[in-house]
Amino acid sequence: MNPEQWERIQNAFHEALALPADARAAYLDKTLGDSSELRAEVDALLATYETEPSFLEDSPVQREDTAAPEAVPAPSRSGTSIDAWNIAERIGEGGMGTVWRAERSGDFEQQAALKIVKRGMDSEHVVARFRAERRILASLDHPDIARLYDGGITGDGLPYFVMELIEGGTPIERYCLENDLPLRDRLVLFTRVCSAVHYAHQNLVVHRDLKPSNILISRAGDVKLLDFGIAKLLDTDGDDDESPMTRTDMRLLTPEYTSPEQFRGEPVTTGADVYSLGLLLYEMLTGAKGHALANRSVTEMARVVCEDDPPRPSARVRAETGTSLHEGAVSGQRLRGDLDNIVMKAIRKEPADRYASAKALADDIGRFLDHEPITARPQTVRYQFGKFVRRHRFGTVAAALSLLLVVGFGAAMAVQSARIAKQARQIALERDKAQEVATFLQELFAVAAPTQSRGETVTARELLDRGSARLASELESDPNLQSGMMQIVGEVYTNLALFPQAESLLTRALTITQGDWPGAEANKAATLHSLAKLRFTEAKPLEADSLFALAVAAAEDVWGRDHLETARYFDDYAKLKSELGELDRADSLHREALGIFEAEYGRRSVETADILSNLASNLRLLDRLDEAETLEREAYAIRREEFGEPHTAVAASITNLAWVARARGEYAEAESLSRVALAQHRVLYPDNHPNIANAMTNLAGILQQNQKWDEAVSIYKDCREMVREVYGEESAQYVRHLNNLATLYIRQQQYAEADTTYRALLPLLDRQLGPRHPVTTSVRANYSQVLAGFGDFEGAARILHGVLEIEIERYGEEHSEVASTMSTLSTYYMDRGDLASALPLAKRALAIRRVILPEGHPDLANSLINVGYAYGTEAAGEEYYAEAADVLRAAYGADDIRTVRGETSFARYYLRREQWAEAEAILERGVVIADKQNDPDHWLNQWIYECLAEAHRAQGNERLAQSYEAKVIDG
Repeated sequence: MNPEQWERIQNAFHEALALPADARAAYLDKTLGDSSELRAEVDALLATYETEPSFLEDSPVQREDTAAPEAVPAPSRSGTSIDAWNIAERIGEGGMGTVWRAERSGDFEQQAALKIVKRGMDSEHVVARFRAERRILASLDHPDIARLYDGGITGDGLPYFVMELIEGGTPIERYCLENDLPLRDRLVLFTRVCSAVHYAHQNLVVHRDLKPSNILISRAGDVKLLDFGIAKLLDTDGDDDESPMTRTDMRLLTPEYTSPEQFRGEPVTTGADVYSLGLLLYEMLTGAKGHALANRSVTEMARVVCEDDPPRPSARVRAETGTSLHEGAVSGQRLRGDLDNIVMKAIRKEPADRYASAKALADDIGRFLDHEPITARPQTVRYQFGKFVRRHRFGTVAAALSLLLVVGFGAAMAVQSARIAKQARQIALERDKAQEVATFLQELFAVAAPTQSRGETVTARELLDRGSARLASELESDPNLQSGMMQIVGEVYTNLALFPQAESLLTRALTITQGDWPGAEANKAATLHSLAKLRFTEAKPLEADSLFALAVAAAEDVWGRDHLETARYFDDYAKLKSELGELDRADSLHREALGIFEAEYGRRSVETADILSNLASNLRLLDRLDEAETLEREAYAIRREEFGEPHTAVAASITNLAWVARARGEYAEAESLSRVALAQHRVLYPDNHPNIANAMTNLAGILQQNQKWDEAVSIYKDCREMVREVYGEESAQYVRHLNNLATLYIRQQQYAEADTTYRALLPLLDRQLGPRHPVTTSVRANYSQVLAGFGDFEGAARILHGVLEIEIERYGEEHSEVASTMSTLSTYYMDRGDLASALPLAKRALAIRRVILPEGHPDLANSLINVGYAYGTEAAGEEYYAEAADVLRAAYGADDIRTVRGETSFARYYLRREQWAEAEAILERGVVIADKQNDPDHWLNQWIYECLAEAHRAQGNERLAQSYEAKVIDG
């Protein structure tokens, strides 16, 4: 009988046993009706139970939550084999299993630890936990977490798994003692443990049994986190509900490191591991456990853990002489203050009062080591100044001596004192407002409780709407709180793309901030900022520009230029300036914000990552692609480490990396990244959200480059409807999506459809964005291609000259947009037959692209072909065509339709020079590829047919010439 069958027997037996005797048969008919063999086994067990109930005391079907059986001692397995593993000696036992040293058969250099559940502990509950440990370990890949190699079922039906063997592994607290580790080294080692735990949390795993024996240090000094025997996967889709802890769970835990919420049977979160880490740090620093629980009952243990605080580490070391890890290494004096506060914050009774994550705990340890203020201690001026002095001892002394010599010292201090006093008043106001906000939100969300909702589901949108109504009616007596909450809820409406509701709240909040009351200036700055972001999101950049300027000025007045809040305004303003084409100004604002954020949060923080990502986006527009990619990859790594995937910030970084790949001409990579970003957006946002439409647009744009026309058209049309629904047909956002669709029509030479679209959207753009906005000039440039398609080359050139003038003023001459416009303009002169005007433009565009584009970029081929064409029938043109062909083959491959299109231009050059054979060779290869990939009426196929007919006729092959002419469609 296999383990799965035995598990069914156990489950059915216990469920039947819980039923009245006369109901058991019907239950077993339903449960085991498909197996008479299993039904017979259960009937036999039930019959035995009726005559001899005590048989369960030694039975493997005993259930943990009905009794607490002792595990049967594990038989010796030394010298035996389990699957591919040869068993050596026993090396340890855990709460559920025995651990053996094992070697892989045929490979005696790979040793491992093989863990098998104990006989007598192999009940349904423990086996499930054991299997969960195997599943959890398989999901984790971190250098400081023991790796899983293998797993399965033994011949006698016991689960096992094989994991990394830690040679010479020593529990972390003993390692500190035996190696006489200094305080700094101990703290650094502890932060590595925090890093491994944080990684597990990011992968939705809470360990739940962190203790020294589960954290081994190898002979090489490496950390290894072990034993996920009772760990909890947070994404198990509800298959492991939280419930009050069973006696088995209590037996499997280690009470000295168990959190209060675990004792109380409450849902276990990452906070439980933070608590255990705090007690681990306590023991590493003092040599004593936080709670003395030996010889106590479970009830007494629970009372101590849930109600009593251990002495501060510094007090414990002073009280227990001889128990510190190393005599004199960690004195009470060194623990007093910051380390006391860090440990005591980590082990607070309520999870919400502890560090928010293992990373936050490690970060505070890092601040202590760097002599920076920690978050676990009140940030008084005296405390922060003391930390500053420790970081800059010599500089501080020198500065103090210098100040004594400054004549104007008194006046300078008076000015500084006034500024500090102003900031202190602002901090006090914000603290008071924060408390009021918390109370308001508490009352607001209370309506979602079953006692008030009466069983009806209250959605987030309904909560917002109710809160908005309450703001107007209940808080008139407190303008600080009222305007502040209106600003917050208004921003939420903006993020949900509910723009009318956002505007209503934000404009009312701005009106309230015109009053004369404490905090009005700060609220006014915040509201102006929110209104500016609303206008930016609505694609009303000119209005947003004015509002951002007002918001930044107000922020500088309230908080000062080097304040974190002001830096946030700088960064958002920079994004708008980038949108407006003021790229140098945007770069300056981003970098100023970055400096302030780095000083506050450090380089590797999610807050700083936001600035890095925004700066990278602007650098891409400046054609500084290497810098852009480096910064964006840095931001992506930070965000992914912190949030995992999917996440809005991670998706934003992926989108930006797709744009960089697209700018480099790496179109396959750009498409792949764009698809990943879109998939994440679909998970993260509701249907029809503008961010999904933007992600779809990005993908459709790259699909055009990759010649995937049908999918691109379908996406653009879907986007158009989504944006129409959210923004309306008069919005700039809708206009942008119409432009995207029109560019696709141009690519497919559907000029009538493109013309209709552009005639509708150009007046809207002029009115909403202005004629010099980058989007407006881009659309005008696209419309010039429609005129050229109709044969109006003079009108097309006139439009592009105007666009070129604006772009040179905006970007300078050496920019990709300028090169693109020059290149297109040169083709209009060529089509008019004015090669003399075309050649200098084509050459200048090529020169710019050689400077700013990476070698082998496909856009180089376009410029090379233009220069070659502008040379007419001159021999000088051949080298440009030949180089273009090489670029296209390297970028796309010889059989790509884009390569064929470029080479057809080369063949056309040979026809003009009457080099018939050279032209024919290129065209005959191209027509095979074109006929496979396109319909015969495609413009490229038609062009090749015409060229082949000309080449064959010139060489006297009239029959072949006529065969190709027959394929040409008139008109």
